[in-house]
Amino acid sequence: MREILDPYWGSNLKNQVICIFKYDDGKLLTASVTQTDEGNPDWAEIFEKYSIEEIDANTAKKRQTHESNRVKRQMDQQRDIEMRKREALFMAKSDAFEMELVRTSKNTTLKSKLRKATSPMEVTVIAAMISLENYNEQIANESVNDGTSSDIPTQ
Repeated sequence: MREILDPYWGSNLKNQVICIFKYDDGKLLTASVTQTDEGNPDWAEIFEKYSIEEIDANTAKKRQTHESNRVKRQMDQQRDIEMRKREALFMAKSDAFEMELVRTSKNTTLKSKLRKATSPMEVTVIAAMISLENYNEQIANESVNDGTSSDIPTQ
């Protein structure tokens, strides 16, 4: 023996019903049932137990659940993308501040801008600016300490 559970339309033409057959041993089987020219006893049994209105209501509920799940998956994917972007930005900033030329720079204004950067590209540009400025300062200081003159371009 078996019980027919949760029937809903499998097509907009209402010529196919998806349902669950629950058997006495507890096994569940999802089945697609259609009417045949010879007559399908499963089809007849479904409509003995359920009305078209009940099947319509189950179908609407399934569609609503499906849409809710789709929206939830989409929101989860968007949240994951945003999390990965924040993680990449954090790692870019962390890597930039580990660079010796950035770490040893005394330019607090640019370092502050680096901390506030909103994209990995912005981090890269600002870190390059800090590095270049600090490198030029180090070269200039070495030249002064050596007593030599140096025409180092600042750009």
